Amino acid sequence: MLIGRRIRFLRLHRGMTQKELGKAIGYSDKTADVRVAQYETNTYGPKDKVVESLAQALNVDESDLKVPDILTNDVFMHTMFMLEDTFGIYMNPDSENITFTFEDNSINNPIADDLKEWKRKAIQLKNGDITFDEYMEWKLRFPISAAEETHEELKKLREKRKN
Repeated sequence: MLIGRRIRFLRLHRGMTQKELGKAIGYSDKTADVRVAQYETNTYGPKDKVVESLAQALNVDESDLKVPDILTNDVFMHTMFMLEDTFGIYMNPDSENITFTFEDNSINNPIADDLKEWKRKAIQLKNGDITFDEYMEWKLRFPISAAEETHEELKKLREKRKN
């Protein structure tokens, strides 16, 4: 996905106009909507400092704006191959469904931990424990959202120990 599409998606999800987003990242009232429109149409790509400002204004992690451009099936497949080569994520040949597994299912695999957290959120959504908006918010703010939840769980454990 080109960064412009991602900016537009996030801006619309946040219910902001181009002008509101442009002003939030420091552009004048006169040029705010034009600059954001240029980014969204990929006429110009935002510099790193602007990406940082966009992430803050949209309340997302910067990496959410820097997703790779996966525009074709071939690029998707080569991305999956790279994940296999780099992170040991393999197609599971023992499953009827298309599933992936890790070469190293050790307890100290941070990617596996992140995927388990994602799965937990997806189950909460499926079971109706969280709304779609809460699920989207968790995804958009990841990894901050996961860290905040871990912090809250630790606080609860500490309180429990005190009592």
